[in-house]
Amino acid sequence: MTAPEPDLRQRIAQAINGGLCATRSVLTADIAAELAEAVLAELDALREQHRRALLAATESSSILQQQIDAQAGDLDARDAENTRLRAELSVETAARLGLRNRLDRVIASNAQLRAALDTDT
Repeated sequence: MTAPEPDLRQRIAQAINGGLCATRSVLTADIAAELAEAVLAELDALREQHRRALLAATESSSILQQQIDAQAGDLDARDAENTRLRAELSVETAARLGLRNRLDRVIASNAQLRAALDTDT
């Protein structure tokens, strides 16, 4: 058997090289597709994590707002009770002041009566 002609050798080498390049291109495309799928899956997982964290933060915020509203309601009720007690205290203070004025008038009247009795005797 004789050696292939140089032109034939060159065509065989080019065909083998072309086949290797085509195989390499197919493998590179397959690897790129797999990497893209992995990246997309990771992005989906991160998006889901973010959605869950946002939902949890929203729920926590809602719970805190409810607690704040409840405490504000308690403070409003306490303020109303304090206002009522202040009004009641003001009424009692006014009544005591009225009684004190009346007592002072009675004491003054008694002092006048004693003075009058002392001068009569």
